[in-house]
Amino acid sequence: GYEELLGERVQTERTRSATPVADVEDLPGVDTGKIRRHLDGIRSDRQPREDPGPPPGAPPLPTIQWVPTDHFHFRPGGMRPVAICYHITDDLSVDNVLNWFRLPGSGASSTFVLARDGTPYQMVSSIHAPWTNGDYKDSETGRSNNPRTDIAWLNAAIEACKRGENNLNDFFISYEFIATPDTPPTPAQYETAIQLSRYFCDDAVYSIGRHRGRHLRHADINSVSRSFDPGPQFQLAHVIESIGGDPQKLDD
Repeated sequence: GYEELLGERVQTERTRSATPVADVEDLPGVDTGKIRRHLDGIRSDRQPREDPGPPPGAPPLPTIQWVPTDHFHFRPGGMRPVAICYHITDDLSVDNVLNWFRLPGSGASSTFVLARDGTPYQMVSSIHAPWTNGDYKDSETGRSNNPRTDIAWLNAAIEACKRGENNLNDFFISYEFIATPDTPPTPAQYETAIQLSRYFCDDAVYSIGRHRGRHLRHADINSVSRSFDPGPQFQLAHVIESIGGDPQKLDD
């Protein structure tokens, strides 16, 4: 009865002897976050690897090439992504990037990799969390990577991560553009990103906000070692305006 009980108090005849996680949250020595992550891990075995089909009325998607990786985790509690993070690879070889995101031990991935010709390679389902921008602090020293502090939802998300309730990747869909600081994305890559963002921001899909506060640069999260990502030439304002958002507005 674990699936029915997570976050619920309703007992059924079949699960009457079980205890909902919510009922033990106040007990000393009980790490309910760990319990929830364990139960989510059990559920993840039943989750589809690919995205479900577009819901009725959703904007059209570009033609996507599916290149799966095992580098992801199940979003806890069935949560949905609430923001999109934009990256550059700092490597102009799409094969290098795809291979790295599938290499055992790399510990890295992205929801999408956008090739120079605009082809979107999807590596992780949007219902799962990719391993791409959880680095609000240094993994070795624990020192802050100085994420921006003027976005209210991001502040709250980081506090949840500090409490052990979330990984920051839980909140994001991510795009990696095959580009470098000196070789910015192509018009075809921007057009693909606009199509994808228009889709994920639609009310029929995830209702991600269209304004700047929900469309982050990696440097917004890690301004220390990823300050170049995606760099000053990256046209994030163009993407936001193209999906009907305000590139200056940080709240919803």
